Order: sequence, then structure tokens, then C-alpha cells
Amino acid sequence: MSFDRLVRSDLAALASESRKELRGVDDSLRSTDAYRDDRLGPVARRDELQARRRNELALMPLTLGHVFVHRVARAVAGAMALACAMGVLAMLQVRRLFELARAVMPINLALLIAIVAGLVLAAYVIASWIAEAVFARRMRRTIQPTGDPHADLDRFAEGPIEVGRRLVRRADAWAVGFAIAGSAATALVFGFLIYVLGATYSMPSNIDVSSALLDHPVRHNLRWIASATIMVGLVALAIAYACDREHRKGPSKTLAGLQRWVMVGLALILGGTTLKLGYSVARRMHAHGTLPSMETRGVLVGIAAFGLTLLATWVVLRWRRREDGRVAGCEVPEM
Repeated sequence: MSFDRLVRSDLAALASESRKELRGVDDSLRSTDAYRDDRLGPVARRDELQARRRNELALMPLTLGHVFVHRVARAVAGAMALACAMGVLAMLQVRRLFELARAVMPINLALLIAIVAGLVLAAYVIASWIAEAVFARRMRRTIQPTGDPHADLDRFAEGPIEVGRRLVRRADAWAVGFAIAGSAATALVFGFLIYVLGATYSMPSNIDVSSALLDHPVRHNLRWIASATIMVGLVALAIAYACDREHRKGPSKTLAGLQRWVMVGLALILGGTTLKLGYSVARRMHAHGTLPSMETRGVLVGIAAFGLTLLATWVVLRWRRREDGRVAGCEVPEM
């Protein structure tokens, strides 16, 4: 019995010493983190990704922001130019709108051109400011945690470079479509007014031409200009869709063909043809005092619209290709 009691007491003492030793090892591991992090795994991964994204944002080239801002500004300025062109046509077609505009200011071509140019420039500047703020906010979101580690992991999985490129791609089709439509439509409408007033009345552009704008030669041809403007808008919409499809499907042969220098030569040929036909029509109008046939006027307007659209498309697509090359050179910095 005494021997059994002695064995049990020795075993109890050994167990107590073993527990003390194990407790000391466990406390050491907790204090030194020798084998594992005492934080949650998602939080640790989130902090690592956040630090990486901060470094990427700090080293990110400014090209992405510049391209995004200019594309948004071009889209808004082109939309404003298209709206101004349609507004001028509506003012000439609806007499009440014309009378209201004439009550506010004298109607002459120089003033109309100045107003349209001012509105387009103001739209470009204001859109640039807004686009800069939007881009800066989206970049801040790429490095700001929300408090939910799992949601932050999904957000930080995409870096500032990828977000910036996606924003640039989204603005691409809008910039191309509205830039083509706005520039071609504005040039077509004001070119028509200058030509008709100069060929019919030989008036300078700095005097009040209110009565002339309401006269037969202008109003009788507005439907041709309105139809050509709508066609320009549809062509610009098709080209914008092709640009958006190129981002999803790959390079487009149609867009590549529209960027060739031969298109500039074709646009110049169409422009020269328009000037020659327009001069002949003006001479007949001065000689006989009558308007040319409806077919002649339709062909003249159609050739002019096609040439302007072709030239505007070439310029916008070449500028787009230059921007795409700059964006493609923006790589993720080596960490």
C-alpha cells in the first residue's frame, strides 16, 4: 500500500510538471508567433494586397488618367457640337424658335459660329474637370478597405492599372462616335449656311441675315441637310460599335482600312468635287435665279456629307490608335 501511494504521488507530480512546461511553451508561441500568425488569414492577405496596390498606384504612369480624361472630354464636346448642329436646324425649321432667338440676339453666321465654338469649348473643359475627379475617386477605391476582409480581397484582386485600362476602354466608343458625329455634322450645317447665303445673296457673315435664313433657298434645302446629319450620326454610331467590338473580339479590318492614308485622298477628292459642283450650281442660280433640281441638291449634299464624315473618321481613328499605343505601354511596375 505504501508503495502504491508513493507511485501515485510521483505520477501526480510528473503530470503537474508536464502541464507547467507545456503551458510555458504555448505562451511562448503566442508571444513570438513562431509558427503561425495570430490574426485571421483573410485580414493578413488583405493587408498584403493593399500594400501592393498602394505601391502600384504610386508608381502608375499618368498616361491612363490623361487618356481617360481626354476621351471623356471629346465625347462630351462632340455631343455638344451635335446638339448645336441639330439646334440650328431646328431653329431654322421652326419659325417660333427662330423668332425667339432673334429676340435675344442678332442672327448672323459669325455670332452663331462663336456661340457654338464657345459651348463646345466649355463642354470640353467642364467634362475634363469631372473626368479627372471620377478617375481620382476610382483610383482611391482600389486601395481603400471597406472593413469586410473578403470583400476587400475581391476589390484588391484588381489593381489600379487594370481599373484604369477598363475605364479607358469604356470611354473609347463614346469618344469615337460623338467626335465623328459632332465634328462632321457641325461642319456640314455651317458649311451649308455659308454656301447658300454666299451663293444666293453674296452677303458677308457679320451682318444680320435673319430674313435671308427664313427665305426660300435656305428653308427649301433644310430637309436635305437634316437627312444628311442623321446619316452622319448613324455612320458614327456604327463606327463606335465597331470600336467597342474590337475590344471584345480583336482587331477589326474595317477600322484598320478607315485609318489608311488613302482615305484622306478620297476625302479630298470628294471635297474638290463638292466645291466644283457647288460653284456650278451657284453660277446657274445667279444666272437664272432658280434653284437646281432636287436630284442635284441631294447629290451635292450627299457628297459633302460623305467627304466630311470620311475625313473626321480618319482623324479620330488615327488619334485613337495613338492613344491605344500609349495605354498599351502602361505596364504594372515591378515590385
